Amino acid sequence: MSSNEIPSRRCLTITEAAEYLNVSVRFMRRRVAQREIPYLKLGGLVRFELDDLDEFIAQSRVPAADHLVGSAR
Repeated sequence: MSSNEIPSRRCLTITEAAEYLNVSVRFMRRRVAQREIPYLKLGGLVRFELDDLDEFIAQSRVPAADHLVGSAR
């Protein structure tokens, strides 16, 4: 990598993170205040990494109940 190249790792603002998760900014602020979602604090700025948002989604998955899956047919 030359000294002029910028790494591809990009942090999202709270608005961008909310859009990525398809939720409101208020939802994101609540998750941050309750420390339910990983974030970076850069001075007074809050930023989110895509990998952390994807992990948040994965951890939020609720599996289908076996007894309900069979009865839907």
